[in-house]
Amino acid sequence: EFGCRGDHVIVSSKIPNRSSSSSLSKRKPYGLNKISVENTFHSVYIGSHSKCIRDLKISGEDPDLVLTVGFDKKIVLTKMSAKLSVLEFSTPKKIWSCTWEKDSKHLFYAGCEGGQIGQYDTRKPKGAVKHFWIPSKKPIHSLACIDVAECRQGLLAASYDGAFLNFAQNQPENTGSWCRIGNSVGDIQAAVNSANYDP
Repeated sequence: EFGCRGDHVIVSSKIPNRSSSSSLSKRKPYGLNKISVENTFHSVYIGSHSKCIRDLKISGEDPDLVLTVGFDKKIVLTKMSAKLSVLEFSTPKKIWSCTWEKDSKHLFYAGCEGGQIGQYDTRKPKGAVKHFWIPSKKPIHSLACIDVAECRQGLLAASYDGAFLNFAQNQPENTGSWCRIGNSVGDIQAAVNSANYDP
């Protein structure tokens, strides 16, 4: 996964086991590499996960904050300028995807195995403030908050057996409010391998 903001690119990477890096990097070999686009030989590594990072998102409200989720069942918020993780959530499930709530530097969503989505608030670090499910039991590999019209926001979630959209403001926990969107070719159901929203 990677993201780009201004004069640098952020990629998720793994420090090799044979590395002579710090003990923290050895305990958390999966992390973020901030690479300058002006000088691609200059990079800063910040270890944040013990297993593979599945997704990362840069905050639209604060480009210094990067959200990562991984197969170590952790959600980590990293402050790039400080070169450290500032908040960590543990979950009972592997996390596959994440997205920030539009116009918020506190609210975000994490997509898990079993079709589950958790809504989190960085001001409430004990865990998810809400859980809800899409009409699928597969892992949610893609998540995006979308704006369709001035007053209409929604959440796009995709698993391998479908892409789903929910416009029910503040009620995404209602499974009936999720609608399956086109993932068929003629009369054949197509597998959905990734999804994104082009504003």
